[in-house]
Amino acid sequence: MRTSFLLLSLVCLFALAHLSVEVQAESDRAQEVEIQILSTNLANLNTRGEWGLSALVRTDGRCILWDAGQYPKTVVQNADVLGVDLSCVDTIVLSHFHFDHTGGLEEIASKISKAPGHKIVNTYVAEGFFEPRYLDQNTPMGKKLSASLGAEQWNLMIAARIQLERQGLRFIEIKEKTQIANGVWATGPITRRYREINYPFASKFETDKGKWETDSVPDSQGLVIKTEDGPIVLVGCGHAGAVNLVTQVVEQIQPGPVLALMGGLHLYNATEQTLEWTGSELKKIGIANLMAGHCTGVHPMYVLQEKLELPRSSAVIGAVGAKFVLGRGIEPTEIAQ
Repeated sequence: MRTSFLLLSLVCLFALAHLSVEVQAESDRAQEVEIQILSTNLANLNTRGEWGLSALVRTDGRCILWDAGQYPKTVVQNADVLGVDLSCVDTIVLSHFHFDHTGGLEEIASKISKAPGHKIVNTYVAEGFFEPRYLDQNTPMGKKLSASLGAEQWNLMIAARIQLERQGLRFIEIKEKTQIANGVWATGPITRRYREINYPFASKFETDKGKWETDSVPDSQGLVIKTEDGPIVLVGCGHAGAVNLVTQVVEQIQPGPVLALMGGLHLYNATEQTLEWTGSELKKIGIANLMAGHCTGVHPMYVLQEKLELPRSSAVIGAVGAKFVLGRGIEPTEIAQ
């Protein structure tokens, strides 16, 4: 009798433990998601377009800023025009060190710091984000950019870090996928499984062994929101390759198909062969919605739409003010619909 009771108790405990794991797994999904673009190339009405990227992610009571645009005031001004209160931002995730994704940080940090009850803002970057990068003077782009900056070392985040920390940003450098909120993950560095060359050759860095290598932007990362309908994937410039990034997401964070792929895919100067391959590989994974902008390019966007077999309502060039809302899909602006 006692043996039977013990066995029954063990079975019940096992069942409860199993149920607890299932409930925990099911709760690791964002229930409410709204993503609005605050900086990209395309804009209309009173908003400002630029060669940059930024988006505000609202999910389950959290406000997470993805990238910060290029010019100091663009994101703040666009937010004001759109009626977006940036003081809600409690977390920032940066896709990589390039100034067209980090240029607005100081103004944004100033805006957040003035909010009542302001707290330290955790700012997630991938490993290598603060490494020095140098412009190759043997390339036209390297010469031009170093002349405009007045320096060959062009990772501006190294010098900006002290001031930004004074303004309340706490930088957290991650080496692997990291959960930053319920259902929200930063990918960390992306494994370059496929040979996607989506980065400029004008930048280089010095290795630990004293050798110089082309800067492949090893700190390039993505932001993922897990939902019951699949992951939403935000890309900065896709310097690690859109296929590499999405593949890592569905293998490590949440299986596909992907509910939405948003951001810059750095395909504006890609060959037709590269575009065809990228579209075919993403089609295999499955993309239900595509809102690409910034460095994606107009023609590449429509090639991807065709390869992914998406209707016009589910494949839109991202513009300032455009949204993706869980349960409703893409809400484009007038200029992009």
